[in-house]
Amino acid sequence: MAATHWLNAQNSNYLRDITVAVLQVFGNKCFWQTEFLVNSAFSDKSLHMVALQF
Repeated sequence: MAATHWLNAQNSNYLRDITVAVLQVFGNKCFWQTEFLVNSAFSDKSLHMVALQF
């Protein structure tokens, strides 16, 4: 019984760690894609700086 409880605890920690890692990677990817789109849309640096203010 104790071993099963320990395995369940390990699995939940494992799944939580995977979820956090996936969210971090996905979040970073979305951030860089957004930054790339902003850079592409506003090649002029002054417009880029204005866009970053909002």
